[in-house]
Amino acid sequence: MKQQIIFTNRQKGVATISYIMGLMAFLVGLLAPMFNGKSAVQLLAEAIKKDYAGYEYAISGKGNIEKWKDYLID
Repeated sequence: MKQQIIFTNRQKGVATISYIMGLMAFLVGLLAPMFNGKSAVQLLAEAIKKDYAGYEYAISGKGNIEKWKDYLID
């Protein structure tokens, strides 16, 4: 019975190391420069900024309102 407890503790230690190594590989993949010197995180941040800029422009009402005047509800 004592051997089984020791074996279980060793398994937990190996699993922890495996998870840490996997997490490190994942983070390196996200943060390493890939496309034109930009990382995946930077590309995601730029995409979110562009999307928000489009939303911000649309919500501000600075677009061509005359084009959509017939569709407005009073």
